[in-house]
Amino acid sequence: MAGIHITDIEAAINHWRAKSPSPDGVSLTPPLRALAEVYGLMVYYKQDLADEFSLPLAAAEAWQDWYGDKTAEGMRVVNSGALDGKNYAEAFAHLKRQLVDAGQGAHRVNFRLRDWGVS
Repeated sequence: MAGIHITDIEAAINHWRAKSPSPDGVSLTPPLRALAEVYGLMVYYKQDLADEFSLPLAAAEAWQDWYGDKTAEGMRVVNSGALDGKNYAEAFAHLKRQLVDAGQGAHRVNFRLRDWGVS
C-alpha cells in the first residue's frame, strides 16, 4: 500500500486554501472539499495513512496538484531540525552536502524508464 500521511493531507489542504480561497469565507472549493472529506475520515477512524490508490478521484487530483509542485512559493520544510524553513531545493542541497562531507554518500543521478503496463 502506498500511503499518504495525514500531515501531507493537511499540507495539501493548506496549499489549496491559499491557492483557491473560499469565495464567501464559508464554503469550500471542490478540491478542498475532497481533501477535507479524506482528512475527516482519517481523523474519525484514527488513521495516520490513507491508501493513495483508493482515494476518491477529486481528492487524488487535488493531492497530486500539491505533491507535484514541491517548488511552490511559500512551501517550507517543517519539523526537520536544521532543515526547518528551507524550501525543497535548499533542503535537498543541505542534506546532500552533509552526506558528502561526512563521507557517507556522493551525488549521483539515476535515470529510469518506466512502463506503466497500461494496455
